[in-house]
Amino acid sequence: MLLGLFLYGSSFLIVFGASQYWCFILGIVILTTNEILVTPMIPLLLSKYSERQHHGFVQSLGSLSNTLGSALGPVLGVWCT
Repeated sequence: MLLGLFLYGSSFLIVFGASQYWCFILGIVILTTNEILVTPMIPLLLSKYSERQHHGFVQSLGSLSNTLGSALGPVLGVWCT
């Protein structure tokens, strides 16, 4: 699990620092592979480490954080450039 998270994070560094096309492709392949492996683990970890009576609330916060990141990411990216 930790290796997947490490590769997931490092793939962003590979993509952002790519000076050649093959580095960009390698970063995208690593990113996509680890996104397929890591993303389904997030609800599992949220339910594992939260208290039983708070499962629904914690799961909704996890879903909300993903949705907000997808909605605000492009806006903030355009605003920061």
